Amino acid sequence: METIVTGPGTLTFWWKSSSATNRNFARFLIDGAEQPGKISGEVDWQPQVHYLADGSHTLRWAYTNNTATVSLTNGAWVDQVQFTAGTTAPEILSQPTDLVVLQGSNAVFKVAAAGTPPTSYQWYFNGTSLGAVGTGAILTLTNVSLAQAGSYYANISNAGGDTNTTLVTLTVLPVPPVNDNFANRIPLSDTNEITGHNFGATTEASEPDHGGTFADGSVWWKWTAAAAGKVRLTARSRGSSGALVAAVYSGTTLANLAPVASKSQNPAYTNGQYVATLELPFIAVAGVDYAIALAHQFDPGGFLTLQLVPLAAPLNDAFANRISLLGASATDAGSNENATYEAGEPLSGFGTGSLWWSWTAPRTGEAVATATGADFAPLLGVYTGSTMSGLASVALGFPLSTNNETRVEFEATAGTPYQFSVDSVAASGLIRLNVAMAAPSFLFTGLGAGGSFGFSVSAPAGARYEIQGSNDLVNWTTLEAGIVPSNGIISFTDANASRQASRFYRVLLLP
Repeated sequence: METIVTGPGTLTFWWKSSSATNRNFARFLIDGAEQPGKISGEVDWQPQVHYLADGSHTLRWAYTNNTATVSLTNGAWVDQVQFTAGTTAPEILSQPTDLVVLQGSNAVFKVAAAGTPPTSYQWYFNGTSLGAVGTGAILTLTNVSLAQAGSYYANISNAGGDTNTTLVTLTVLPVPPVNDNFANRIPLSDTNEITGHNFGATTEASEPDHGGTFADGSVWWKWTAAAAGKVRLTARSRGSSGALVAAVYSGTTLANLAPVASKSQNPAYTNGQYVATLELPFIAVAGVDYAIALAHQFDPGGFLTLQLVPLAAPLNDAFANRISLLGASATDAGSNENATYEAGEPLSGFGTGSLWWSWTAPRTGEAVATATGADFAPLLGVYTGSTMSGLASVALGFPLSTNNETRVEFEATAGTPYQFSVDSVAASGLIRLNVAMAAPSFLFTGLGAGGSFGFSVSAPAGARYEIQGSNDLVNWTTLEAGIVPSNGIISFTDANASRQASRFYRVLLLP
């Protein structure tokens, strides 16, 4: 691409490249002379400024392809070409940006500006001129100290006028971090995401091995639970090749820390850097002080973020809020996502968090409780008692089946309330609970003399029953009623069975 302009004046343009690094190049030439700053490889848009003296000038943009590959992703692009004749005041093309650097490293602010030369630059720190230190388009601060954190800007001037860049901030992170030691852990007071790092962090002599990972370079935070419930800790790491490790403890000194939860996550390399994200749920107890440590395996430092978010518990998470089931057969469903354990729960420690239901037996006899998980077999406990401390175990069901179902059978007593705790070992999700009195079992059926029909039924001894008959399965008539004998077998004969075109029977166990 080529054009001719007449000076004096200022030429500005933006260009970028996507090519084989150090093999293919984008170049700019003035009157046949190549200008410094050719680009190669993956270079994003950047501005260029050239001042042209009096007279006619030939401007040429060229791309050298040494790979013999022609494609839309192998080339260079030029945009916003502008030539302003005569004397022009400074115009900022690219502003400096905020910087976050480590103590002892370098900080570099850059500005690109157009305007008739000679152009002067003067950088300011917190409103005070840096003098001879800051008189170029690039301000480089070496071996940065904490005292150099603050606001910076540059004033750019020439014969045509002057202008200021935007105000930018330099943040200097201390090395080691302020929360390197347990005693200096930073308090967390809300659910906002906070930032930090563990560059230069150390491991104290009595510090626990976080999650059994041998992670080093830990930094600490502290948090006091305002209410009981499940909490999700989300931690992110950027710039470290070591696995990110998060650990939660209860306690206020290194000597008395008790582990609550921990997790590690290997990083992924994406967009030119290592990143890792992990989520760690744990059950918080109201008023308890928690210590949170973030670290990396093999001690490579990285930038960190941390966030604690309380999670809404299910409606029947607490024993006091158990849902009532009514009738000889009752079904309800709920999710144990974010469910917790209360102090003294019988299944505490076996699973992830329980849901509670209550059912009062309508009659005496065998009862069956079946818990079905969405894609897991639940834990199931049956108890009597009206308080957590007074619960007595009736039956326990552990997830041994392959159909996501756990079943227990127990002898129910009429009028007795039973409490059901349903949980899962690892997964969480929808759980369906059915509680039902066992149905009577037919033992024998057959035709008798004179066209009679008889049968025997097994049912709980002492239970009240009715035997009903129907010709159409809609209208039912009671044929017999009574109490189940002590041997648990009801024998019944219908002498008029042969007089009906069809005959249906059912046995009802009554409350």
